[in-house]
Amino acid sequence: MGKRVLYAASLPYPSARAEGCNPAYARIVLESFGGAEGELTAITTYTYQDIELGESYQEVAETLHGIAIVEMRHLRMLGDLVKSLGGDPVFGAYQRRHLQFWDGGNVNYTKTLGDLLLADIRMEEAAIFGYRQAAERIEDDAVCAVLERIALDEEVHLALLKELLERYC
Repeated sequence: MGKRVLYAASLPYPSARAEGCNPAYARIVLESFGGAEGELTAITTYTYQDIELGESYQEVAETLHGIAIVEMRHLRMLGDLVKSLGGDPVFGAYQRRHLQFWDGGNVNYTKTLGDLLLADIRMEEAAIFGYRQAAERIEDDAVCAVLERIALDEEVHLALLKELLERYC
């Protein structure tokens, strides 16, 4: 039997409920939910890569699949936060007061393994930075606890991706 891979940090998740309604905070969280570089993009990118690499690089594909499942949990938690903050959890984000809906052009369709893993590493680094930056801007301890907890999972993903890059490239 192979070793069991953990795709998330081993800490419990806090409740995805804000302390109060705050539409400005909802817009900040919405960026990580359905923005061009948010969880929806991560899920669809990893799913595409899982399908694309499945036959050639089974271990890589399985890891990307496992990460995508954790990202789905993040998506749900962020959607719940947006709603509890008084926002609408649409798949998009605000750019200069205008809602930009998410589209499939946000997915990274790179097929070369090394380039793909490097892009995924950059995506996880940006996610970690984005969650920590959002937590600095939001003065709601419940929301910040969720953002910081999600950032811990992204650090696990980053380590897994760097390990794959070292092993295969």
